[in-house]
Formats: sequence, C-alpha cells, structure tokens
Amino acid sequence: RIHLLGPVVGASFSRYNSARGPRWPVQSYPASMRADRMSLAQALKTIERGNFELLFLHLDSADQSGHIHSPRSEAYRADLAFYDEALGKIAERLDPGETVLCAFGDHGLDDEGFHGTDEPEVREPRFFLWGAPMRRGVHAEIDQKDLAPTFAEILGLPTPLYSRGRTLIEAFDLPA
Repeated sequence: RIHLLGPVVGASFSRYNSARGPRWPVQSYPASMRADRMSLAQALKTIERGNFELLFLHLDSADQSGHIHSPRSEAYRADLAFYDEALGKIAERLDPGETVLCAFGDHGLDDEGFHGTDEPEVREPRFFLWGAPMRRGVHAEIDQKDLAPTFAEILGLPTPLYSRGRTLIEAFDLPA
C-alpha cells in the first residue's frame, strides 16, 4: 500500500540553454503545473480512501519555475503559494496522531536559479515534519544527506548502510 504520485523526475533535463549547466525548457513548465494539480488531486483521493501506508507526492513546478525565472520571481512565489495551499489541504485530511506529514525540497537555488555548488542555501533543503511522533516547534539545520536516515527512522527501518547523514533525532518526541 505504497503510492508514488507525481511527474517523472528529471525528464526535462534533455536540453541545455546555459553554459553553467542544465536549465528547464520553458514549454515544460505549464505541463509541470498541470501535473502537480493532477497529482495533488490523486493524493487527496488516496488520503480520503485511507488505503495507504506510505504516500509519496512529488510536486515539481516550483523547481522548474525557480530554474526558469529564478527563486526571486513572481512565478516562483506563486508556486510556493500553491504548495502551501496543497499542504493545508493534505494536513486537514490527516490525523496528526496517526500520521507523519513531511514536506521538503531536495535542494535550494542560488539567485540565478542554479544548484550543485557548496553554498549553504543550495545544499540545505527546506524540511517540514508534522504529526506523531514529531516534536512541535523544532528548528534544526538539515543537509541533503540527512533525509534518508531521518525517513528511515520515521518508517521504522534501519539507517541505509552507506548513509553519510544523521537522523534528526531532535525532531522526534521520544520518551525520556
């Protein structure tokens, strides 16, 4: 009962329009927003049916608008507002005593919409956890390499063998 919803990851990296690296083709962005809306609708139906143990929803349009327009653009802010609304719709359908809701970005972007460098704003993803067994109000620094061991802990699985990250243990409400 695992559901993976969202657009195909990385499908648009076939074109380059910058000497610095891959950029998203502009014509793929509207399709990405449509895919995000359809994926959200599927996720809400899955939640309402209650027939899941793990639901992974991948939304891609903000990543594309950040690459195309920059993370300081109106288009990027509009995508973030859509994500905020989507998280609200998802959260209102979940029982926080029975569910963990996690929202995260896989990377940040520099002011021009690029990533892949060692700058903290590029390497440190935004990360949000809600529900049991998460502690309320915890603000922790996270690196990309911390995602896998933290998800393993949430799912009750062993830390991946070759993981170099750490479990964000301070985010868990554990008995003393």
